[in-house]
Amino acid sequence: VRCHYVGGDIGNTKNGGLPQLPYKLVQARESVDFWCLGILLYGLCSGGRQLFPANLKTGHLLDHHDIVNWNMDLARTKIFENIDDPLAQDLLLQLLSPFEDRNNVTMAVITSHPYFSPAIKTTRRDKIIQQRNSECAAYIRTRMKMVAAKYEDDWLASRTVNVNCWNFDMLKTFHFSSSEIVRKLIGQSNKMPSSFILLPYKLSSKNKKTKLAPTTKKDVERAERMGVLLLRLAKALSFGSYVEKAIEKSRSGQKLDARSLLESVTFPSQDYEDLKEEFYGVAADHIESFRSNPRSAVTKLVERRYYGIKDIFKDARKGFLYLVDEHMGVPLVGQGYAPYPLELPEPAIESTLSKILPFMHCCSMVTRGTSGGISGIVRLIFEAAFPHVPPSWNESGSGLVHSLNEDNIKREIMILHRTICGLNSSRERKSLGDDLSAIGSICSKVDIRGDFANLHRVQCAGSSLWTTPTGVKLIQEACNKYDFEQAIKIQANLETKLKTQEQLIKQLREKVEMMAWHEELNLNVPQTQGEGMAKSTTLERTNVENGDGVDLGSVATANSKSTSRDQISVD
Repeated sequence: VRCHYVGGDIGNTKNGGLPQLPYKLVQARESVDFWCLGILLYGLCSGGRQLFPANLKTGHLLDHHDIVNWNMDLARTKIFENIDDPLAQDLLLQLLSPFEDRNNVTMAVITSHPYFSPAIKTTRRDKIIQQRNSECAAYIRTRMKMVAAKYEDDWLASRTVNVNCWNFDMLKTFHFSSSEIVRKLIGQSNKMPSSFILLPYKLSSKNKKTKLAPTTKKDVERAERMGVLLLRLAKALSFGSYVEKAIEKSRSGQKLDARSLLESVTFPSQDYEDLKEEFYGVAADHIESFRSNPRSAVTKLVERRYYGIKDIFKDARKGFLYLVDEHMGVPLVGQGYAPYPLELPEPAIESTLSKILPFMHCCSMVTRGTSGGISGIVRLIFEAAFPHVPPSWNESGSGLVHSLNEDNIKREIMILHRTICGLNSSRERKSLGDDLSAIGSICSKVDIRGDFANLHRVQCAGSSLWTTPTGVKLIQEACNKYDFEQAIKIQANLETKLKTQEQLIKQLREKVEMMAWHEELNLNVPQTQGEGMAKSTTLERTNVENGDGVDLGSVATANSKSTSRDQISVD
């Protein structure tokens, strides 16, 4: 405590009083006493901590923010973090509550608090302990989430590289990355990679091509089989996407039958006939379900493809979780990416597959769209075979449209996720974001550093993708070569080329119109296969194009004479 009065002040001696205080006096009342008691008790129960940190030499507060903005949330934060005794917590929450709440507290309530009689066990005491323990545990959980989120934000900031790019092809790569599409679906920021693939075999680059390939003959067969199954799933989802679009366009309450529904759908090719027949069969076998919800037939088609993929893992009795470089479109394998791929324990394979398959499908659709064909999947599951596509894959993927259409990709992902969730009642309420978090938890159990194979997030124009440091350099080099000035030059060249093409089109159109006009004028001339006619017509057009004056009457007469001579000579 410091005394404001300084002795020897002549003015104070003459007036016979103390100098004016530099702060406003607080009216004496019980609530002030409770506050002071709370500060004292807080220091005793927290091991000597100060409620509001102050300079030990001067006694001045280091920060006035907390005391000026004091409320119950701040009180709970201070008390739950530094006080372990639940009875002390309850008492301090009353003593250190804001003035408006504390003003209603009486001394009788304070003195009768169980904190002052710890030896006496009462129902009230037990209730207070249970309540405060529950509240404290909830606060600690919330606090841990906030700390984890802060850590994630800091980690993400250290892993993020921002680039400026004017190259349309590169911008398209960012916009259609798997992580970007997933981010839009789950409505959260891209805090971890979301491009994965789960395979029933291990890939290795220890071969002549130094490209990723299965290591055994049996695994090579599994790789070919896996490609067939993924393409069959893709085709079923594509079929389902077309059908569900038609369902959405139908009138509300309209009763649909399978045949009229499919007749209203325009499929890209005849290669969907087998799926149409299968759809008719499913609708007939589950007619009541189809009538109440036509989407159920789509779900059944997708279920069958999912079971096929599940069986190949069941047969292999192993599963490897790979992270995928979104810029290069290949899984990450090698010492520099350890501990990936993650080898999953056999009991966890099925549950992991059900969570990861929608992300796998997203990844495969993006790689197919980027490469413009099935060869994109080759790099995902058997890079050494690229660009060769097995005949069985071409057959399974016949009719698929390999294009980057964001709406179609999103729709197919959600159809697949809905189908898998319906197979297990405990997963009905799960979201795609929950599945991504679950995959992150699976990775964190083995990936102790949590760096996801040293992948970095590259951001451009609000979109992002995850790639290796090598991929980051390639992107930066491409963006540096294609700067704003280069974009302006290319745009100018493009505009010049377009103008030239427009001028050429205009000239060709004028020539066509002139030829049509000449043909119209010569309609009265008999058409023959004679040589003289061809020569005359050629001569006429040549003269017109060269700007030479032509007497149309003479031309007609000459043509007639030539024709007559030709006829005579033929006779």
